[in-house]
Amino acid sequence: MNPHLENSGFAFLFATQVLPHALAMVVLIAEMSANMSYGSSDAIASVSIILRDLYTLINGHMPAEDKAIRLSRIMLVVGLALLFALTSNDIISYITKMISMIMSGMFVCPILGRFWRRFNWQGAVAALVGVAAAASVVLMDSQWLAFWGNPCFPSVLFSLLFAVVATLVTPASKLSREEALELITRERENHPAPVILGKKRPE
Repeated sequence: MNPHLENSGFAFLFATQVLPHALAMVVLIAEMSANMSYGSSDAIASVSIILRDLYTLINGHMPAEDKAIRLSRIMLVVGLALLFALTSNDIISYITKMISMIMSGMFVCPILGRFWRRFNWQGAVAALVGVAAAASVVLMDSQWLAFWGNPCFPSVLFSLLFAVVATLVTPASKLSREEALELITRERENHPAPVILGKKRPE
C-alpha cells in the first residue's frame, strides 16, 4: 500500500483504505479511545504513586484531604509537561517503551508477592530498578533490540533476577501478611496506627 510507511502508521492506513467505511470508523474510534485510556491511566497511576508512596515516604503520612486535590493537580500538570517534552515519535513506540520500562517490573512484583512469602519491599524496588535499567540498555543498542525484538523479554528476566537477589541479601520483613494488610488499609483510610509485631490487636 505504501512501502515508505513505517510499521506504527500502517494500522490507520489499513483501516481507512481497505475496510468498509462503517467498520473503519469503528476501528479508528476504538484505537483513539484505547490511546486516550492508556494516557489517562498513566497519569492517574503516576499521581497515585507520588501521593501515596513518595509523599508518605518523605513526610510519614498521607496528605491532608484538603491538600490532596491541589497536589494531584500540580503533579498532573508536571507529569503532562514532562510527557510532552519527552514524547516519542509515535504512540506505538511510546507504549512499547512504557510497558518495557515500567509495566514489566510491576508484573514481577505482584507475582513474587503472591507466591513467595520471603519477598520484601527491597526486592520490589530492585525489580523496578532492574526493569528500567535492562529496558534502557536494550533500547539504546540497536543490535540487541533487533535480536530481542522487544525490550519486554530481557527486562522481565532482569527484573526477576534483581528482585530475587535483593530479597535474599536483605532481612526478611517482620510483618505478617495480616499485619501488612492492616497497615495498608489504615494508610488508605488515612488513619495510621502502629501495628504491634507478632500480636493481634484487641477486638
